[in-house]
Amino acid sequence: MEHAAKALAVAGSAAFLALKINRVLMRRFGEHAVQFLIPLAEEAIKTGSAVLLQFSVVSIHLGFGLCEAGYDLIANPEVGSAKRLGAALLAIAGHGLFGWITWLLMELVGSVFFAVAAAYMVHVLWNLVVFNIKR
Repeated sequence: MEHAAKALAVAGSAAFLALKINRVLMRRFGEHAVQFLIPLAEEAIKTGSAVLLQFSVVSIHLGFGLCEAGYDLIANPEVGSAKRLGAALLAIAGHGLFGWITWLLMELVGSVFFAVAAAYMVHVLWNLVVFNIKR
């Protein structure tokens, strides 16, 4: 239980750092940041935190997804609760998927860089699909 709490703290710290970086990227680059820059920052932060602090890559990615889901549920109250819930569920599923891909490729290929690059590409594709569905 203690290890799970520490993993959630690491994931929460990664999510907080990503939130701060994402806001800077959005101010600087606008909506293009959401598609290309933010996924890179998030994948690097999540996996880097897990590797540097010796936690499961999947658990940090899932914890990050839980934090993002919490944010999605409370942010933008003008958006209907069903849309916020949908966004929250997609955050958990997406970040869980990205974590699984990262872990699998780290195991198969042995390269953190390659695994993060692949997860980044999947994250970009995920955002393209999700944002086009929302429109």
